[in-house]
Amino acid sequence: MKPWMVGLVAAAFVGVAIPAAAKNGAIPARPATDLEAAFTRGFPAVADEHHVTDWLLYTALVDGDVVAYAARVDDTVRARLEAARGKGYQTQQLEAAITQDRRMRAAFDEQRHRLQTMVLYADDPGEVSGVCSRSIVYIGTEFRLMLGSRARGADALTHATVAPGCAPANGSGVQITAGRSPRFKCWPAVQDATCGWRLPDMPDSLKEVIESRYPESIKLRWRWRGLGDVNRIRTIDAYADGGNPLAVTTPHELELEFVDGDGRVLWTAASAWSHR
Repeated sequence: MKPWMVGLVAAAFVGVAIPAAAKNGAIPARPATDLEAAFTRGFPAVADEHHVTDWLLYTALVDGDVVAYAARVDDTVRARLEAARGKGYQTQQLEAAITQDRRMRAAFDEQRHRLQTMVLYADDPGEVSGVCSRSIVYIGTEFRLMLGSRARGADALTHATVAPGCAPANGSGVQITAGRSPRFKCWPAVQDATCGWRLPDMPDSLKEVIESRYPESIKLRWRWRGLGDVNRIRTIDAYADGGNPLAVTTPHELELEFVDGDGRVLWTAASAWSHR
């Protein structure tokens, strides 16, 4: 696309103010500190870790989607994309302009690279809500964290999502899955199979209190490092109604932490558990 075309495309958005920079063939520049501020708000630092609070920003960075990233960190870009919705040509041209914007691309690449080395965490819902089950049950000789039910023929990864929450039927954004861990197991239930994480190595001190204190005074927290490969999986519901596939990622060093009311970690169950 010719540089001068970007200004014409931007000017076509009725009701959106177009700064002079856009008329010269560029996405209107915001200070680099604004883009950094968006990253800081989305991943606030807590000691040496970062709490994921903006899952749309996280999804854009993990999925390598610079257009979705720009819409999340720049209000002007987001307004233009909204104005162009349903207008195929205008949307195509605007997205091309975003991908060619050097300032936006540089910030996106730098933040994505930084995210690869960061330790991140997200709180687990810790409740039972609809198809989202987070109860801890005792089966045989071990505790297990229930992650959901698996219908016959369904991919287990779609029922092992742990953050930002339970996966919707047709999926939106990127869901973190715990289904690639050796801890993950599905076992027969009344109708569908129940899936969850095995916790046979839970220390005795935690076993004695978990049934009475979870989830009221003991919370769960998922912790991981960096980015993981994104896989898109068709759910049974998506096949039935033509919905989008579910995007899941398995980040590095995924761990489940049991945290008390004072924020102290009582025990950490590592994904890379070796069953003996």
